[in-house]
Amino acid sequence: MAFTELAASPALALPVAGMGVFLMELGSVVATNTDMFTKKYGRAHRVMGAMYLLVLVVAFVDLAAGFIGTPSDRYTFDVIMGVCGTLTALTAAYDFRKAHQRAKTTTDASGALDADKTVTTDEMVEHAFYQMLNLAQVMFLHACGAERSMWRRLAYSAAATATSLFRGDIPVNSFSDNYAAADGAKNPGSATSWLYWVKKHQYVFYKHFLLHGLNVSVAVAGGDVVGTPAFRCYWLALNAAYVMEFFLQTLVKKGYMGQARMLRMNASLMAASTLAALPVLARVCLPAAAVSLILNYTNRHCGVRGHEMRNTAVAAAVAMWCCGGPVAAAAAPLLGLAMVYTTIISIDTAGCVFSMQHAGKK
Repeated sequence: MAFTELAASPALALPVAGMGVFLMELGSVVATNTDMFTKKYGRAHRVMGAMYLLVLVVAFVDLAAGFIGTPSDRYTFDVIMGVCGTLTALTAAYDFRKAHQRAKTTTDASGALDADKTVTTDEMVEHAFYQMLNLAQVMFLHACGAERSMWRRLAYSAAATATSLFRGDIPVNSFSDNYAAADGAKNPGSATSWLYWVKKHQYVFYKHFLLHGLNVSVAVAGGDVVGTPAFRCYWLALNAAYVMEFFLQTLVKKGYMGQARMLRMNASLMAASTLAALPVLARVCLPAAAVSLILNYTNRHCGVRGHEMRNTAVAAAVAMWCCGGPVAAAAAPLLGLAMVYTTIISIDTAGCVFSMQHAGKK
């Protein structure tokens, strides 16, 4: 993709420009403090962090130059990005585990946007899990690019969603707790409190429209998504946003930048990632994504292992019915199965509510 193409497409030009400004400002800070990557303490994480920054820069240059041209090259690069993101989180959890464990006993919530908070080991492990979800999704989307069988694509979607089965084994940190217990919560109108609120709802939007919604839509309709300029821009912004809030907080703690600048950079990255997501929505079956969102809220308190699989099965059936085109007739058997799943969800939800009410009476 050439710069002239970006300029001719405002939908892509704005997020790409936003990412460029963000990376240049970040680069100006890193270039004058390169010693942060050479210190002995936390060496593995420092090396992985430097590698991840390099991967993000390569991804940005590719948006303009398009030198990662073949599907196999894009697949290799996307896997490298996913692995680097996962290892960056895991090495942070391991290398700084003592400091993170102290943070767990001294703070109510981490608050990656607060200068006086520190993320915990559990949160970094959880973050690594989310990075692995990203890796599973991009591998699924690559697999669907040349797959002509809808049923195989649906099987790939189920395999990608199966990673959620391990969610119960991963520490859970409520995002709401981060801003409910943060200093900014004392002033609901503060920039910090507002950014926490926006981040939470960005994640809800991402999960149901750009994770489950996009997956089932591609499973039903097929086609190459990962090779499109819109997706390349979105994928860069998403991966950057996943890591940068932690890295920017570290830069503040080490005195490399001020708190106000960190909040401004976070806000600019959030805006760029939101703008980058909008063109990708053209590939999403919106009714299916909406169903995923509704089902998530009907059984989110029950903690039943596998509910993500059931929710996605229902969303896939809706995608077949609403957005499947010629294959809509084939949706009838799966829709029947979806109704069974919906019944099970209802039973789970009712049992969960009854159990919570009964426990409250005790």
